[in-house]
Amino acid sequence: MTPLTAPPLFVVERRFDSPITDREQLKYLLKIVIGELLKKLRNRVSWSFTLWLRCTDRSSATKEILLSSPSESAEHLYELLAPHCDRFTLTTGVDILRLSTSETAPQGASPLSYLTEDPAHSYSTKKLGEILDRLYAELGEEGVKMIRLTPSHIPERSFVIGRSFVIERSSSLLLQSSLRSEVGLPPAERPSILLPTPEKIQALAVVPDRPPFSLQWRKKRYRVRNGIGPERIAGEWWSANPDKKREYFKVQIETGSWLWVFREMETGQWFIHGIWG
Repeated sequence: MTPLTAPPLFVVERRFDSPITDREQLKYLLKIVIGELLKKLRNRVSWSFTLWLRCTDRSSATKEILLSSPSESAEHLYELLAPHCDRFTLTTGVDILRLSTSETAPQGASPLSYLTEDPAHSYSTKKLGEILDRLYAELGEEGVKMIRLTPSHIPERSFVIGRSFVIERSSSLLLQSSLRSEVGLPPAERPSILLPTPEKIQALAVVPDRPPFSLQWRKKRYRVRNGIGPERIAGEWWSANPDKKREYFKVQIETGSWLWVFREMETGQWFIHGIWG
């Protein structure tokens, strides 16, 4: 039996005899500390860094940054960490500055590598990671989301919007396998805007399996110019409460807009589900 051991902690700490009160000086020292920590990592890279400051009155401030791609760029790390030196509420001068990381991997590892296997795209992949890092640094955890496909053919359940892979990591894997979705996009065309839930409409059609020639949505009547369909989508029969069968149509109304509408085959009720922008 092999006991589990904690990953090594890489730390660079500076203690000051004269407390630092000038924030520009603090950022200058931070730049030096970043360079020293990267040298300590040698042939390893990290995607998680923690900045800790202690004031002379024993109060402290902490900020952890999480990267979408392991970085060995001192300039990029400084761009992400330096703004927090201005945002921290420091009651007195800073007498300790510490930068640390324990989340490391061999040099060359990247959680964005699943986006492309072509080495020629490594530069653009790196830039994409840096953009995501800046967005996360500015907008926070809830401000950066990722759309993931799910194994369902029901349009509103075919995807979920969840946490960005910028902040998804484990101590042993840079990218959790759950992010490597094997689900493909549907072969049929889908609208650019999908309503959260289908909205009931009133529609008139010559025969049930043909596009409607008129519809009323949100108390306004529209004449339909063109229609394409139907695309039939059955419910998930294995579900305890399967959805009713649907017949979808892509229709163009008199304003020129294209709408995605469907008719429940069992009830005859019409719905609008999406809009092409």
